[in-house]
Amino acid sequence: MAHDPSQILIFIADESYAVGLAAALASVAEHTQPLPCIFVVDAGLSEASRQRLSQVAPVSWIEPDAWRQLERSLPINSSYVSQAAWLKLFIPQLLPALPGVDRVVYMDCDMLTLESLAPLWDVPLQGKLLAAVRDFGMPCGHRGLEPLGWDMSKPYFNAGRMLLDLQVPYSSKPWAYLCSHPHRQLFFRQLDRTPWAGKRWRPEQRSLAEAACAELRRFASLVTEPGFDRDAFVQQVAAMLLDKSK
Repeated sequence: MAHDPSQILIFIADESYAVGLAAALASVAEHTQPLPCIFVVDAGLSEASRQRLSQVAPVSWIEPDAWRQLERSLPINSSYVSQAAWLKLFIPQLLPALPGVDRVVYMDCDMLTLESLAPLWDVPLQGKLLAAVRDFGMPCGHRGLEPLGWDMSKPYFNAGRMLLDLQVPYSSKPWAYLCSHPHRQLFFRQLDRTPWAGKRWRPEQRSLAEAACAELRRFASLVTEPGFDRDAFVQQVAAMLLDKSK
């Protein structure tokens, strides 16, 4: 595969995101030629996964030793966000010396590329640190940010894909394929072009209505109000959800 050495694309992945990364790499390889130079920060991948990912697209690995020294600067793991998620804040420190390269595109591992990425490297940054797209679901952020001083009237961008200017000094999601999503089948089509092809490993796929019913049952089990008929409540609302999903 031909490469463009001036275009640098970087991912950060641990073992939990190896499958997502495989589909992401396959979609980049399908739509972007010549390929950018792809770097992956190994935040806890198994050797088997690294070998399989290298079959999808040529990858240059950034070894764990490159970020271990940063661990003390990172928030501790939570049930939703791992330490690896914060490593995007240190991309300039993690990348090796790349003469002549002054910008890099970062992508989350659960993203798919639908057309060529090449135009991204030509986006004018005009001295700004980065370029990104405003978050569709939370265009002004979320309430959890308010205690940290976030102004909910300000625009909030999605950090899943960013164009970063390496010359500007730094100050420092549930799986898409588990629920209903417009690109779900595209995800599996890309995955079938990787060593993770096939259906054997895949988790149970449920419609959005079925997933909502499961969450509804969990919620109903927490209600302790006297006289509350959990079963009748779940059946009534579930029937309505399933009917609307047909």
